[in-house]
Amino acid sequence: MGTSKKKLNKNGSPKAVAGINTTRYSKGSGSEEVSPLSVAKSVSNSKWKDPKTWPPSLHDFIARSFKEASTKNFNSTNTAKFKSQLKSLINMAIESDRIMRNDWDKQEVPLLIGSKSEGLSLYCDNAEIAQKGRAGPEQNISTTNGAKRKNIFGEDESDSEDVTLGEKEPKAMTSSKSISLGDSLKKLKKQKKEPATLPASLPSIPSTSNQMTNQQLKDLRSKRFERELSIPVNHNYKDDVVSTKPIVGRNNNLEKKYLRLTSQPNPDTVRPLKVLKKTLQLLFDKYFDGASYSYLCDQCKSMRQDLTVQNIRHDFTIMAYEFHSKIAIENGDWGEFNQCQSQLKELYAQADLTKPHYFEFLGYRVLYYILTGNNTEVYELELDIETKGLRQNNDDFFSCALELFRHISSSNYYLLSQTVCKIYNRNKEERRQMIKTNDKGRLLITHKDALLLKHNKSYFFTKFVESIMKRENVRSLSTLCAGYRQLPVEFLKRLLCFEDDTAWEGFVEANRLGAFLNDNKTLFNCHQAKYVVEELKNQMFKKIDIKGQI
Repeated sequence: MGTSKKKLNKNGSPKAVAGINTTRYSKGSGSEEVSPLSVAKSVSNSKWKDPKTWPPSLHDFIARSFKEASTKNFNSTNTAKFKSQLKSLINMAIESDRIMRNDWDKQEVPLLIGSKSEGLSLYCDNAEIAQKGRAGPEQNISTTNGAKRKNIFGEDESDSEDVTLGEKEPKAMTSSKSISLGDSLKKLKKQKKEPATLPASLPSIPSTSNQMTNQQLKDLRSKRFERELSIPVNHNYKDDVVSTKPIVGRNNNLEKKYLRLTSQPNPDTVRPLKVLKKTLQLLFDKYFDGASYSYLCDQCKSMRQDLTVQNIRHDFTIMAYEFHSKIAIENGDWGEFNQCQSQLKELYAQADLTKPHYFEFLGYRVLYYILTGNNTEVYELELDIETKGLRQNNDDFFSCALELFRHISSSNYYLLSQTVCKIYNRNKEERRQMIKTNDKGRLLITHKDALLLKHNKSYFFTKFVESIMKRENVRSLSTLCAGYRQLPVEFLKRLLCFEDDTAWEGFVEANRLGAFLNDNKTLFNCHQAKYVVEELKNQMFKKIDIKGQI
């Protein structure tokens, strides 16, 4: 065994060449230095010709392999075989673009670990195959003596490329060994009764790597779906028949729990229009009896589903969605409200339908855009209404919502306060008038004011504005805190539109601002509360994704 001569630095330490480890493997009395530079000579890919571009772990792998080979005392045949396997592994990694992915710290040369197999494989390929449970690591790689590569199902791939020691050359695919799509589908049908096992055959796919790409796997899956859809269905079961025609329900139950559809609707579980009208009347009665919102919402969703699967687009459909929208506003369920609005937007576009509450719900839509910070949609909606010339004298809700939007978008908290106070006062006056003429009789859905639900006209609009003002009051207070050291509590009550002391105290307690009031609670210390209120504002105006976004 010879000794290598290493270049030394001035301090006497070994000198490394461009960060590359070198190692010498000697045989007998002769000495032959072998390094990554010599291994790189066999690389056909010009991108990786320079060993400086190789990962450090690959240099360590080469050095480790030669060091271990030097302890084996190989004869000339095994020495040549060892070098051939080493170069082949590196070429294989380069050709398959796995030189950076492969774990060279765990890579082994078959001859060094005493493997009798002639197959060569990269460690990353073995790890992926073992994880997917497809085939052994030595089944997918072609050998140097012409052994054919196996596909993931253990079959010979006649159209794949053989892996040689130096470079790859494409091998022509012969018609005698190619697998047709028809044959593969027949074999797949035979194995349908064995879901735990993989199909015995699939169409051969040309590949320059040791595994199928994602696109190839998607193509195979598409073929499987085509096969499954081509299987005749059992027409004895009506659920298996896919029909594009609207169904007509036959269910007479007024109440039905909402369940998401996972198959073709069954007419026996769907209620027809005449039953759905009775269902809506039942929900009106349940609402006045104090039924919980979760129950009403579930029943409304079930009713909407039955309308949709039967393709019923009727004046009653608008009423059903408007009813659900209003109870959603009352309970602050903006996700369900927005889903209803999405459908109402389409229903309102139909010229043949009656829309008595069109501008009222346009106002609700503007308020929802304010709540979600969707300013662009407000501008587009206003432009669309103006372009079509739909503005009327009785569009109070829509006009009022646009006025609120302008004050909020311009951060004019003073004008916003005046507009909101007008809304609150109008609602209070209407409520007072309702008490004088309170009708305790049963409300029918055929009544012209049925959707008021025995509330005053501005009730639901005011409820929506109150939800918006919970955030806008914090923003207004943040602006005030930035400009004043302290302010009278009475002034803040008027400016933030709190109707009484209870509302103000609830606002202070909910936002934990009591520490900034003086002892007799008549002054608010804006200077000390400035950073706390600013943090509250940032939290309240954080972007929130609401389901069913328009």
